[in-house]
Amino acid sequence: MKVLLVNPWSLKKFNVIVIPNISLGYLAASLMKAGHEVEILDCVRDRIDPDQFESRIRENPDYDLIGFSLFTTYVGAVKKYTEAIKRINPRIATAVGGPHAVLEPVETLEILTDVDFGFRGEAEIGICQLVEVLGMEADPYGHDRLREVDNLVWRDKGGEIVCNPRVMIDDLDSLPYPPWDIMNPGKYPLAPIGVFSKRRKVAPIIATRGCPYPCTFCAAGKMSGKKMRTRSVENILDEIKLLVDKFGVEEINILDDNFTLQHKLVEDFCHGLIDNNIDITWSCPNGVRLDTLDAELLKLMERAGCYSFGVGIEWGTSKMLKITRKCVTLATIREKVDLIKANTNIRVTGFFMLGHPEETIEDVEATIDFACSLNIDRANFFNFSPFPGIVEYDKLKREGKVIKNWYDSLYINSVVYTPRQMTRQQLVNLQRKAFWRFYTRPRIFFNILKEIKSFSQFMVVFKKSMRLVFVHGQ
Repeated sequence: MKVLLVNPWSLKKFNVIVIPNISLGYLAASLMKAGHEVEILDCVRDRIDPDQFESRIRENPDYDLIGFSLFTTYVGAVKKYTEAIKRINPRIATAVGGPHAVLEPVETLEILTDVDFGFRGEAEIGICQLVEVLGMEADPYGHDRLREVDNLVWRDKGGEIVCNPRVMIDDLDSLPYPPWDIMNPGKYPLAPIGVFSKRRKVAPIIATRGCPYPCTFCAAGKMSGKKMRTRSVENILDEIKLLVDKFGVEEINILDDNFTLQHKLVEDFCHGLIDNNIDITWSCPNGVRLDTLDAELLKLMERAGCYSFGVGIEWGTSKMLKITRKCVTLATIREKVDLIKANTNIRVTGFFMLGHPEETIEDVEATIDFACSLNIDRANFFNFSPFPGIVEYDKLKREGKVIKNWYDSLYINSVVYTPRQMTRQQLVNLQRKAFWRFYTRPRIFFNILKEIKSFSQFMVVFKKSMRLVFVHGQ
């Protein structure tokens, strides 16, 4: 069977992070292992909009299945992509997976009427089962065999949407590595996540899945389950060796939600890098929890090549930390930030959130003050966005304050929701004030300048700075 996996591009054409799509990589690897022909099309990297996508499919309309990675922001785009597919060849099966399909499985197929199948969980096993049904049945749509496909969402013969039970993959080592030969990290831009990378050729990996924390503003636990599942250190190191030896990768981005939760995993990983003389730098751009860090672990991480990570601070008031079940105090945040700086030179980026439904202008001002008082090197002030799966989304939806056409605008750097305590323009102004106050301080400004090593890095910094100052919030 011939399969195309697509990383779609938002209709808003946001200046999004451009990295290899690891999730599609794992699906491709599983399908290839089962003997299928697979291509990956990265519409974000290659800037392929729905019209250009339609032209490509017209040139090659013989796929058996085309699958899309579906984030909430891409719902409108995927609708246009799949409409084009069905216009060209209605016999091509279409499928979606990813966060939005997992968190809103029924609504996804209700909105995306040209999508035949969805996956409401990890799809590495299920997609191979689905392709097997597509290949064996003359009329696979609505067939009873679809009930046996792990995590599948589908329509029965009567048009009713059926959600198969969710199944998690416990043994992550059983999954083949993403096919890096068709996801060549060398074809992706400098500093794919954030403003800087320490070395030129960067690749992302995932070491764990799962999140046990109850934060109300995050859907990680619903997406990947509360149970932490980990790859073996040997499995992780072998993939890194492959990336270094075959593809010349010099830096690794670990994209886990909770990489430092299990100290033994991190310790063994660091010792493995050191003992095997694997010459890489690495970072955790998605962030680590501050309350999982201690001095010895931090020193070992730095010795093994870690030079940067994000930390989820979110708010600068005890009120907001309590309301959102962050399970950390302002005192702990300050203590742990000081601990990092006292023991290492690891660069710290603080993540903050503005515009929560319970937040006042005074709360936002307190968060800005707190951010500027911490000994961190970077800060990102995201807008609260009512993404499906978070507690606040369910509450706002019950109150009739979430409308479907928000999906195309839902983006952490756009103001699509404003709490009742302030106007939209006030929130936009507060966000710009936060960036201005944080980055115009001499210590921060000149340290960033010192990190610029080339003209290409300067252009990355310049373009992203202009977006923060002039476009953020729009």
